[in-house]
Amino acid sequence: MGAPSLPRTPLVTQAITLARQWCQGHVIDGSPAIGHALKVARKVVEHLPDAPESLLAAVILHDAPYFAPKDLDLGLVLTDQLNPRVVQIVRAIQEEHDCLHHAVIPGVNVGEPDVIVASAADKVVSIGAILRRAQRHPTPAAYWMTRQPFVDRVPYFGAFATAAGPILPMTLAEELKTVVGAAYAATRHAAKR
Repeated sequence: MGAPSLPRTPLVTQAITLARQWCQGHVIDGSPAIGHALKVARKVVEHLPDAPESLLAAVILHDAPYFAPKDLDLGLVLTDQLNPRVVQIVRAIQEEHDCLHHAVIPGVNVGEPDVIVASAADKVVSIGAILRRAQRHPTPAAYWMTRQPFVDRVPYFGAFATAAGPILPMTLAEELKTVVGAAYAATRHAAKR
């Protein structure tokens, strides 16, 4: 079975247009950044077929804070061209990413179900890609030695999966739990003692 298609509503189509423009030349998980954005959006649709279009637009643009031109007022552009809810979700995901980038473990805001779904789908796609690269590496232990920031985040991913599980669609909660469990197993020898 192939990946589910995204609804082509005007909001989702505009999000894709902006993401293509801003992701040009950027790479995530070893592939063009736009591919990552679309995979995460399809993951949301796979587990939440009736996902609100604002959630899908935000997921498509969740890395926009890093790729959009720095002189652009991103919040204003997203509000004008999409809507304020998209901005709220994008900024919440950005906050989590920024915390993790600075080795700060964020709390899990279970009061924002759309943000939890978006973040869970992003983790499933990203962790899965990292695990696949490790499996293809001739010496996985050496691979994990070069991925210490990821290894350090695995306990947070576990805490997130536990806190988010009751809020997520059951199938997404299970997939997240599975991929996080695989990350624990793959990195247990590389974790700092």
